[in-house]
Amino acid sequence: MFIRFFKSSFFIQYFVIWLIGLSLWVSAFLSPPGMPAPEEPVPLYHLVYHLLGSFPRLATILGFILVMTQAYWLTTILNRHELILKNSSLSALVYVVMMSLLPGQLTLTPIILVLGFMILTLHHLLISYNRPEHLDRIYAAGFFTAVSSLIYLPFILWFIFVIISFLVFRAGNWRAWMAAFLGLVTPFLYVAAFYFWNDE
Repeated sequence: MFIRFFKSSFFIQYFVIWLIGLSLWVSAFLSPPGMPAPEEPVPLYHLVYHLLGSFPRLATILGFILVMTQAYWLTTILNRHELILKNSSLSALVYVVMMSLLPGQLTLTPIILVLGFMILTLHHLLISYNRPEHLDRIYAAGFFTAVSSLIYLPFILWFIFVIISFLVFRAGNWRAWMAAFLGLVTPFLYVAAFYFWNDE
């Protein structure tokens, strides 16, 4: 009965998902955990931590808003590209529950920030499969993968998924491979130029 309720996608289903999310995050709102300190060479997360690390309640609220927004966005993408057989909100429910299981992670974490870029990358890849001129989308997939790695370094491995998607869904020519690689390299060039300019 509970699962059947979320097999459709209307306002009432998403309203209930928001209520479930609030119930899972209410303890964090009352006693917000601190943001995890950056431990790797991740300049973008260093910036976020510097801005919000002293405001744990604000970080928790922003983390909750991001999780709920990502759940809706991911479900929209899955439905639009017919990766789900039926227009369903069940994927949003699963996403919210899985992202809210660990009490210490109910704040603005690198994982929450990176998952937004992962969904964005997936969106660009899915669009590229249905377009004859897809180099801009492939470049964007590589670009956002690199940006994500500046928040959470192990996410650079997501680029392997981008390459595998070429092999599985399309026989990429050299221009597609080069577009993905240039997208991956571009953010690191900007970061290198910034550190060089500041003599770091």
